[in-house]
Amino acid sequence: MAVTILKLNFRGVYFEVDVNVLQRAPESRLANIARGKERVPMDNEGRHFIDRNPLYFHHILNYYNSGRLEFPPQYSWESIKNEIDFWQIDLNPLTKNSVLRYEKQKAALEQAEFINNYYSRYDLNAKGTICRGCSDAFRGMYEFFDVPRSSIPAMEACALTKRGNAIADCYLK
Repeated sequence: MAVTILKLNFRGVYFEVDVNVLQRAPESRLANIARGKERVPMDNEGRHFIDRNPLYFHHILNYYNSGRLEFPPQYSWESIKNEIDFWQIDLNPLTKNSVLRYEKQKAALEQAEFINNYYSRYDLNAKGTICRGCSDAFRGMYEFFDVPRSSIPAMEACALTKRGNAIADCYLK
């Protein structure tokens, strides 16, 4: 008779899983471990030892039981994506709230990266010139052309290139 309980050890935190619930994602890593298709080390008690964070796995295990993949807001998108990728689970079961929360977090990270690149760009250009202390001048130039709300002349230049209600966009961005 086949084993129906899969015993797991996550860094000293033990889980027992009914292999029948793993049918929700039959091609996942956990299902492959249960079927013996993927080998992982065993601990001294005969449990499969998996060197992963047990807090994340708790939510993965809830997915197998409920069909919903939900993580608390304190987990970053990168860590959740890494965990989902590791366990080879589709992203579709992520709940709507989780998806919205992580899309906002992802957008904020992308915006932060853009801002970091934007401000380092004028510093790099200033270093390549003979002019010492030109960083502020380069910043002013970049802000004039790239960020319309940075100065009144920039907003006026933006307004001249737009029509109708779009003029307000220059002042609001």
